[in-house]
Amino acid sequence: LRHVSILGNTGSGKTVMAKIILEECILAGIPAIVIDVQGDLARLAMDPEPSENLDKAKIKIWKKKSEVRIWTPTEDAGLPVSLDPFRLPSPELEENEAIPAWDRLASGIVGILGYDLTKPKDSKIKSFLYRLLINSAENNNVPKDFGHLGTILGDLDPENYDDLVDPNTIKELERRANSLDSGVQNRLYTYGSPLNIPMMTKSRTKNKTPLNILYLNSLSDESMKMAFIQQFCRELYDWMLTNPSQKPQLVVFLDEAAPYIPSGARMPPTKSAIRQHLQQGRKFGVCWILASQSPKQLDYQIFGQTNTLFLGRFQATQDKNEVRKILKEMNTNESISDDISGFNPGEFILTKSGQESGETQRFKSRWLLTSHGSPLTTQELHPLTDDSTRKWANTFSNKNNVKVKVAKSVSKSAESTKKSVGKNSSVKSDTLGGFTHFADKSDPMHVMMGATNAITSLTLIYCSFILGEEWNKGEISQIPFTISILVSVLMIFGILMGLFLKNESDLSVKIRKKARILEALVLLWIWILWYFDFSSNIDLHGASYPIVISQTLLTAFFGIEIAHRVQLGKLQYEGENLTEKIQSSVTGLPMILTQAEIIKLELTSNQIFDKFRDLLDFLPSHTVKPIVIFTGSAIFKTGKPRGVFRLEDFVAYLTHQFEDVMSVNRLQFCVGRLEWARKALTEQTDVEHIESLRQRHESKD
Repeated sequence: LRHVSILGNTGSGKTVMAKIILEECILAGIPAIVIDVQGDLARLAMDPEPSENLDKAKIKIWKKKSEVRIWTPTEDAGLPVSLDPFRLPSPELEENEAIPAWDRLASGIVGILGYDLTKPKDSKIKSFLYRLLINSAENNNVPKDFGHLGTILGDLDPENYDDLVDPNTIKELERRANSLDSGVQNRLYTYGSPLNIPMMTKSRTKNKTPLNILYLNSLSDESMKMAFIQQFCRELYDWMLTNPSQKPQLVVFLDEAAPYIPSGARMPPTKSAIRQHLQQGRKFGVCWILASQSPKQLDYQIFGQTNTLFLGRFQATQDKNEVRKILKEMNTNESISDDISGFNPGEFILTKSGQESGETQRFKSRWLLTSHGSPLTTQELHPLTDDSTRKWANTFSNKNNVKVKVAKSVSKSAESTKKSVGKNSSVKSDTLGGFTHFADKSDPMHVMMGATNAITSLTLIYCSFILGEEWNKGEISQIPFTISILVSVLMIFGILMGLFLKNESDLSVKIRKKARILEALVLLWIWILWYFDFSSNIDLHGASYPIVISQTLLTAFFGIEIAHRVQLGKLQYEGENLTEKIQSSVTGLPMILTQAEIIKLELTSNQIFDKFRDLLDFLPSHTVKPIVIFTGSAIFKTGKPRGVFRLEDFVAYLTHQFEDVMSVNRLQFCVGRLEWARKALTEQTDVEHIESLRQRHESKD
């Protein structure tokens, strides 16, 4: 089973090619779902136009085996279908998959409400909804629609969520939810049978295979189409997790895919959802077909994850260059794009990942078994759905009012930070860099820094008093006194801000970004005071010892912080963080893991874990956990044990871990200790590598 991509200019026959693949899948007994964003794919429910090229015998078999249904959101021209963004994840999901499923639930609702998850502030709204939905499920009060969500938000006590959002944000969420409770937006979520994958994969009639067409041309707003496709992807992914298959069990087709997986930094909600399916779908028996006439507008890295490419006519040089990028991403010879300029409609090159140009196939597509032409209007759709099919569709209803058991791991991931670590949990990091206070007494490093700041503050106040006396006597100018007063006030202000801003609000974040300048200013002034005292330019009357103590401690902490930040910065390169780098670099071969192999991996992980815990022996034992992460295409014959994740699921899991176990400074210390422990091993590896290269090349000489 392979994902398929089809590229070609307008008139090249790419949509016809996709329809042919769909027809063959239906004849082979594989159900299909077609996302029809323009309205022309609904013609799959119609007979072909008369022609001498028709294969009448095959058309007869097609009519006997196919069961075509047209689903129309907000309309009854076909089978009315609605989105159910509040459908809870299946209780059958394994523990490691449950948290990502709830995360997808919250992400979908946030996208429908018009927030952008690429923005930090909006990602907090997702965390808020994640917790709210889990709490609602535990209280058997799951929102049934956006109006119900608005009511829940209106009755909410903001103090229970003030570690994530403020009351004004909750009010804005309530307003947006209520705005979706009327008009055509409301019909999208309430009118018709709820979108349901099992419903679409089952046939009404024995020995027939369903072909479902989601007719989105009835949605005039592009954002509604985005929301529908994203929710469809969520429904499909959750269904896959509970219905794995080694054999092909479903084909999904999306024509004109460019707006939904666009190139560049644009991140519509459909982009990550489709990428996840291309990465994971094959091992669950789900194949995607993507078609586009605009390779320049596609994210070629996502599109390149399809394993089979039908390449039709392209004449523009820039289009051919973009095609070459996709071929490179597929690890396929790029030179095959040189021959496509002169193709006739219906002519394609078929290539697969890793193939050379000599292994490709050039062919001409066959005649369709169904109609092909311009988009159908909603008026033309009505005769294509009979009454018995409509009655069958009405039997599927929303069952979200059933009480759902929430897994313990999910409940724990939704706990407030205040519940997790007590009243001081909101002190997440120092407001002004190293200008910390005594709020976190659990960390000795934190306490030492607090003592340093207290000593420095008293030293600055004492020195300001002395400089004031010297200025009053006329021994010095007013400038040193004024600077000392200003620096003292700013440092005291920094410590007070650390006491009052005990959250991760936008104001706290902005202040921290500016704090390094103030931190450096205090250190510089302490050094200047030391110079005044050392050179005897100003008599500081016995402040020498406090100045030296403050100077030594502040300089040490400042140097350590810079060193750790440089070390941490090495984990960031080429604009990607470590997770993104792993995701983009790992192609991954499909793997099937037996229980014995999983046990072996667990033993290896536990050995590493024990070494790690010994190295960081000062941490409480419960705060260090062994985890195995799979970055390739892993297939598990058995359920995944605790602590085993796929990479994308682990990222979602991390976003819902709120418990504070150490300060930022202690975290930097941990990284430093790990790097130091790794240094010896790295140096030894370098020696062995150099020796290996020397022996290899000397033997050739």
